[in-house]
Amino acid sequence: VYVEYSRFEFEGTPVAKREIRELIARGVVRGWDDPRLATVMAVRRRGIVPEALREFVTRYTALTTTKKEYSWDLLYAINRRIIDPVSPRLFFVPEPVRLILRGLEERIVEVPLHPTTEMGRRKLRAASQIYISRRDADQLKTGDRLRLKYLANITVVEKGMDYVLADAETGEPEPGLEIIQWVPAESHQIKVIIPGQLFKNDEYEPNSLEVVEGLVEPHELSVEVGMRVQFERFGYCIKDKEPKTYIYTHR
Repeated sequence: VYVEYSRFEFEGTPVAKREIRELIARGVVRGWDDPRLATVMAVRRRGIVPEALREFVTRYTALTTTKKEYSWDLLYAINRRIIDPVSPRLFFVPEPVRLILRGLEERIVEVPLHPTTEMGRRKLRAASQIYISRRDADQLKTGDRLRLKYLANITVVEKGMDYVLADAETGEPEPGLEIIQWVPAESHQIKVIIPGQLFKNDEYEPNSLEVVEGLVEPHELSVEVGMRVQFERFGYCIKDKEPKTYIYTHR
């Protein structure tokens, strides 16, 4: 008796070699390690650790004669639990906007690389000009108060197209204030490749690969290729083989 079992699949992601070869030949994906795919090369490049794959397969999949499709979110949840304790934190601001601070003396702020795991500390130079993300800047209006993480409470005084002017106050965080990340003026640019679902309703999704550019704090220069980090308020990412590039893993 010959019984043929079906392979399991991830939603919106082809797994058959024939289909993937066809996509590569047509230039739809960039190779077997394209982070939108579910090949071993692709998920490794995306930052999924072998332990997460092993747990996913042994605990949540089963032999079946019918097609079974799984959500990526389950694998992400397992991977997040494994990598969170060993992923250093860094500040990254997508689409940076200049933040001018009045009343802040230049200083060096030492902050932990991880909130609970002892990984050492990193240094950030705070001065009258730093950068925040465009998304955060767009949500601000005159009179708003918020907290720059590890640095100061600020009050927005003025807002322009490409800058925000604020008064800085030293002291502890105030309850209820939103806390945002920031980067020093001497930060450098990187890009983050965000893979999405390759197919939706069996139709190719042309916007399944997004590229976000921004500034990352100087400590990033010590991160080696293949290392995983968490960009605070952005997500877990892995440093790619391409220069100045990260692959987005998941939230």
